[in-house]
Amino acid sequence: MTRIQSFFVLFMAWSLVACGASTGLRSSLVFDGDLQGHAVALRSQQRADVENHRIRLALGAIQAQQGHLQAAENTLSTLLTVEAGKAHPRAHADAHHVMGLVALQAG
Repeated sequence: MTRIQSFFVLFMAWSLVACGASTGLRSSLVFDGDLQGHAVALRSQQRADVENHRIRLALGAIQAQQGHLQAAENTLSTLLTVEAGKAHPRAHADAHHVMGLVALQAG
């Protein structure tokens, strides 16, 4: 792990403690119940609206909740790189946040 990655992981851990959040995610990115059903619905919505960055962000968050860390990282990386100039700044901030949580889970 590089020095920058270590700093990022420590920053994300600090932000979780400072916010007092149990999951570290905003409530709009925490899904209950049938996670697989939510993921299927989001993929369907994504096919209909490929430009919607909120859908990609939500899908990455669900993948992380399901423990599919590599899939979550791929989904969020696409949002952060390929669609960098198109996504809303809040979507970028949230994607970085979820990526940090994925890194913490991955160890």
